[in-house]
Amino acid sequence: MNACNNLPLYLYGELDAHNKKLFEEHLLSCKECREAMQTFKEVKENKKVHTAPASVISAVFEKTTRKPPLFIFSKSFKMGFALAACFLVLVLAVPNKKNVSADNFYYADNSMEELMTINSELEEFESDFMFYA
Repeated sequence: MNACNNLPLYLYGELDAHNKKLFEEHLLSCKECREAMQTFKEVKENKKVHTAPASVISAVFEKTTRKPPLFIFSKSFKMGFALAACFLVLVLAVPNKKNVSADNFYYADNSMEELMTINSELEEFESDFMFYA
């Protein structure tokens, strides 16, 4: 097995004592592994953990998490509202025959009288200007 493959194991302290000693001997002769070790040490030393204050984290969490819907907007409420709206439309759409009054018949008779008058006037007009061939 190539000793360079043990570099990650060495860096994370997962080699046993014998293989650790063999890898350290390999580091003396392998320039690539030494450079990789140096780079790893620099990254590890410069690595800083940045975190936001707890108040900012909780504010972001409050704005981004889903809250349970209010009772008003639950499915059962929506269904009940829809049924009530349908019932209201049905009640308003069906004509109410109990409210029929004598005035309704009077206006109907009155308009019939007007139509009869217009019809008779048209008949007189036609008879006055009738041309016979």
